[in-house]
Amino acid sequence: MSPADIQARSAPAFLHEAMLTALPYPILCLEINERVLFANPAAELFFDISTAVMMRNSFTKLLVPNSPLLILIENARKRGVAASEYGITVMLPKQGERVVDATVT
Repeated sequence: MSPADIQARSAPAFLHEAMLTALPYPILCLEINERVLFANPAAELFFDISTAVMMRNSFTKLLVPNSPLLILIENARKRGVAASEYGITVMLPKQGERVVDATVT
């Protein structure tokens, strides 16, 4: 990010992104159509794919169909509240099975 880019952004937005980037847990921000708007470095490692590639695709392509994670996202959106699940099994096309805790807000 260039100095001009940093100056063009508001300080709070820059700090929020810096904090999300520093977290050791995968963080994704999705649009309503499941497009990835933001992914931190931990998400890149988890999914074994770059943020740039994630942003060109739907989040649904990162998971196998009928993933419990997709169902969690759908349920949270329908209810309009945050939702969490612990110890869910997520199948990733490249890495196979992973057991995760997930929170959707």
